[in-house]
Amino acid sequence: MTAQLYAVKAPPSLRELPASRWLRWLDGETRARILDQRNPQDAATRLCTRRLLLYAIRDACGVDAQSLKLARTPAGKPYFTGPGAPHFSLSHSGAAAFCAVHGAPVGADVERVRRVEPALARRVMSECELAAFKGSTDKDGFFFRIWTLKESYLKQTGQGIACELRSLSFTIEGDAVMFNVPGYTFGLYSLWDGYQAAACLAFGAPPAAVIMPTLDELDDF
Repeated sequence: MTAQLYAVKAPPSLRELPASRWLRWLDGETRARILDQRNPQDAATRLCTRRLLLYAIRDACGVDAQSLKLARTPAGKPYFTGPGAPHFSLSHSGAAAFCAVHGAPVGADVERVRRVEPALARRVMSECELAAFKGSTDKDGFFFRIWTLKESYLKQTGQGIACELRSLSFTIEGDAVMFNVPGYTFGLYSLWDGYQAAACLAFGAPPAAVIMPTLDELDDF
């Protein structure tokens, strides 16, 4: 199957969602993580991210995700078990829930664009990226394009934070993304105002656009 990307904008709190019904599908650990969130927006976005996965698996694969067995890697990353099970990657930030589904490993990341301190940029960026960052007229937007690209790669490969981020180097020219590690393709996506997303694949081309269902569509299937 080809890769598909999905995003939905979550409301400010669980009170504005059919939360009790959506929570029933989740395993106890995930349910507890959502209900224990002190930030109402974060709780709502986490729940929308999980519901979006159900929608994405049905839409992209024609499969009821509730029939698939969900497990976790030792690092805590969720995945579906069984031969031929679809691969997925989840991300959330602020009010944005983001999901990628593919027939092969895939990485997805979304971030709310916010002010970037120069010290953080120096810890994350390669020398080439830092030079482009300093010359950019939109430093915050540039930083989060680079950040989401790196995060999507780490999620695709499963490396996590053990990787030295400055060793990864991206060059962005228009819609083209060039990477210093061969064998990967990337997509960059501007979601709603102030949200940046990226996807990483090692097989196939990234989608040209993100599918954005409504909250009613997430509830009505």
